[in-house]
Amino acid sequence: WVVAPDGRIAVVRGETYRVDWIAPNGARTTGPAVPYEKIRITDADKKAWKEARSRTGTSIQTRVGGAGGGQTQTQAVNPRDIPDPTDWPEFKPPFVGNAATIAPDGTVWVLRTQPAGAKGMLYDIFDGRGQLVGRATLPERTRLVGFGKGVAYTVRVDEDDLQYLQRYKL
Repeated sequence: WVVAPDGRIAVVRGETYRVDWIAPNGARTTGPAVPYEKIRITDADKKAWKEARSRTGTSIQTRVGGAGGGQTQTQAVNPRDIPDPTDWPEFKPPFVGNAATIAPDGTVWVLRTQPAGAKGMLYDIFDGRGQLVGRATLPERTRLVGFGKGVAYTVRVDEDDLQYLQRYKL
């Protein structure tokens, strides 16, 4: 979910792929279901997941203490120490976690899942009624990082892992 500049909340649903809106007064708008091709999880997807996991680190924060205060402890966890899933789903969901981003014009950009080895990132773009109004594909090694008035900002990473901020007119 994401919050629009006018206070509305866009909720991206996965069971039936759609975007619903909740207005500040509680009024709801249910977007139509968007048909999508189910992507089967393959051995290549599992391998890509394991490789991505080995490149990233994570930490877990815990709070110790009662209601009057406490202490936060951060513990580093090596992702390689986390066991592999024993039961993979048959298909990928239509979008990834934390997939929704909102532009200043109120459109919601949803990062879609793709087959292993896909080049670039695919976004579905929804309007304030939950209607699919467009699609955008970013080049390989490029990710969306934000929006400005009439522009989208991306970061491209080159072969040496140098990052370049780019601006695209919408």
